[in-house]
Amino acid sequence: MADSSFAPAFALEMSASHGEMILDWLDESQKSPARFVAALEQRARELGVGQPKSSAEIGTDLYHELVARHVGSGRTALRCYRRAALSGVGSFEELSFEDLHARCTYRASWWATQGVGPGSVVCVVLPFGVEWVVSLLSALRLGAVGSCLEPQGPAFVMTRLAALAPQHVATDPFIARELGEFAELVLPADALATTLETSSYTYPLNQICLHLFSPLRLKSDVPVPVKAREIYCGALRDSLSCLALRPGDHLAAPGFHVLQHQPALLFAALICGAAYTHLEEADVLGQPSLLDAVPLRTAGLTPRVRDAYLKAQRGRRPAWQHLVRNPEEACDWQAWHAFVEGCDLWQVPASNLVMEAASAGALLCSARRPGRAYLVHLQSVVPAPGRPWQLLDFTDSGQLAAADAGVYARLDDGKKPKPLQPQHLVLARRGAEYLYGGALGPRRAGRVWPVPELLAVAAQAPFLDGAVVVPVASGGAASETRFVLVGFTGQEAGDAFDAALAWRRAELRRLLAAALGEELLPDRFELVPLFARKADGAVDLAWGQAQYLGGVLFRKAQAPLFQRLVALRRAVRAAGAAGAAGPAGAEPVEPAEGGARSASAAAAAAAAARSAPPKETPWP
Repeated sequence: MADSSFAPAFALEMSASHGEMILDWLDESQKSPARFVAALEQRARELGVGQPKSSAEIGTDLYHELVARHVGSGRTALRCYRRAALSGVGSFEELSFEDLHARCTYRASWWATQGVGPGSVVCVVLPFGVEWVVSLLSALRLGAVGSCLEPQGPAFVMTRLAALAPQHVATDPFIARELGEFAELVLPADALATTLETSSYTYPLNQICLHLFSPLRLKSDVPVPVKAREIYCGALRDSLSCLALRPGDHLAAPGFHVLQHQPALLFAALICGAAYTHLEEADVLGQPSLLDAVPLRTAGLTPRVRDAYLKAQRGRRPAWQHLVRNPEEACDWQAWHAFVEGCDLWQVPASNLVMEAASAGALLCSARRPGRAYLVHLQSVVPAPGRPWQLLDFTDSGQLAAADAGVYARLDDGKKPKPLQPQHLVLARRGAEYLYGGALGPRRAGRVWPVPELLAVAAQAPFLDGAVVVPVASGGAASETRFVLVGFTGQEAGDAFDAALAWRRAELRRLLAAALGEELLPDRFELVPLFARKADGAVDLAWGQAQYLGGVLFRKAQAPLFQRLVALRRAVRAAGAAGAAGPAGAEPVEPAEGGARSASAAAAAAAAARSAPPKETPWP
């Protein structure tokens, strides 16, 4: 039998005493991770999952643990909903573990003839679905280092491919056309291999099996290496403890961010013989009854899916046995209360879960409470079981917090453990648990906004002199951060600026969506007929944010004095450009020292500077 001290970790509804959760097992799991993993493996055997092939001594055969050992069970492994583009009719594509194993074996055999083998870096550039899953698992079967990207925009994908430098890319012909130089690395479509390799690869103890991009990291365009042993232990923990899954169960989490959560959610389902059901958030918003198409054991809900389901299914209790939400999403207690009440979820266990696939799964979770009690503890969390961690202070120095509030950081497995990224989750102790207090810095649902990438694309707009991104607190019941793109167009007459405003905003939206994807669009676009202050050729970000948040940019754009200053600056720029170019057809002439500007332009600039308000910036 499994270690009895960890038995509460596997219960669908965790025990409590006088309203306080009994979490002694949690502390023990974090002090003795190896003992907790042994308890997880024993629990899996008791559920009929089968004997694992992997161990800390001989290495990790991920493909065997996720797929091969479930072959013959007859259980469903994957179910993906797809809607036809023309007809709009949707249907589920379903694969059993036998089907999944056959497709992965076929693809791995073909890829082996194309040079894919142990240590090869293979990046899957596909939307999440059956082909995504088969490609990633085929790479793991061959012992390759897998990676995955959502094809949400050429600039987004190319930046990350350049950082990853893969040897092979798995994608379809339509996406391959947008990959530039990386199109040469695309693996050809499946064909019959001359030889079939039946065994899967066993990763040695400290070998890397995945390079994952995480939107929770400050450098979200840099791949994070993940060891095979970490993936195995993390999948077991998330499956049996955090998600309370069993063989034959079904898990779905529509709207959970793919780069943040996958393949961790997929692996959590597969490792215990459960089925992962993939539903696009847009499909569920249009047809909320899709969440009732299969008997879900665990359902992960975003605020948008929650509201859509309540609107369509009010008064009807779903068959879910466990509800999961991400506490980093906008927290609206009234909306969650209305949902629990409207769908009669008072007795259905619910919990919180913060995951990062690049950290091999769960960072934070929570006790599972009935819906009525869960509403009282809507933002309560605990560090994930089996993971040593520390509570750091807010100095970003790695120093431990002296008080009961600080920043969560998991630890590595070295002799002198060091805190690892991400380090943005703010916690405050409340009894045996913690209260999630938000994130350090402006983020959207915990995810970093890639400002440099966004500004690089915005710079391609010919009507912009520069741009800044300004984070703004939304306020209200759901505390969120909204991002505003402030673009500087330079001097323009008021009528001309107003006439072009609508189409310029539309063009910026189109440009950014085409390059980076709809997900990374700012919440608001603001354009001002002013020049931006620049340092070393780039817009001064701190200046731009302060000017926008203080309303200074709006006042300057309306003030006649600053309109004249902007016109003067444009004239000085034009004069400088004309002087540098020289007469048409003439060679450029290097100006003499002190003669970079004409005397009249220099005098005009000096006069403007003297007439400017003493505490205002000389240039708007």
